[in-house]
Amino acid sequence: MAALVFGSVSEGGPGEEIHLTLDNFRRVLTNDEVPLIFLRSMVVAASATVGAAVPGFLLAWLVAPNELPRRPACFAGGRRVFPDPFVVECHRMDILGNPDVGLLNRVVDAPIFNIYSYFGIVFVLSQHLTGFF
Repeated sequence: MAALVFGSVSEGGPGEEIHLTLDNFRRVLTNDEVPLIFLRSMVVAASATVGAAVPGFLLAWLVAPNELPRRPACFAGGRRVFPDPFVVECHRMDILGNPDVGLLNRVVDAPIFNIYSYFGIVFVLSQHLTGFF
């Protein structure tokens, strides 16, 4: 954390003379693209939250009050996200949903699923966050 803070208030690369400056903050705060990046991030976050809440609440409704025949399996399926780190989830979705070589796209022989689009990013995040609801 200290290295991040020091890097944000200093200027100069490895082996060069280091100068303390606040110019890095000025460049970020006066950049015209920052509000657009922030807006896109908020849209992805809100969409992923809604995309995770709907199946998460449905799964909780199925498991909690009812006498569902395979209730423990549904409960375990919803909680599978906890031991599975997000990095593994990203690699799994990269193998399945890559627009060029993904297994899902090879099955249908057409690039219909792209995890690098906004929909793909929201889908991957929603899949991972569903168990937290």
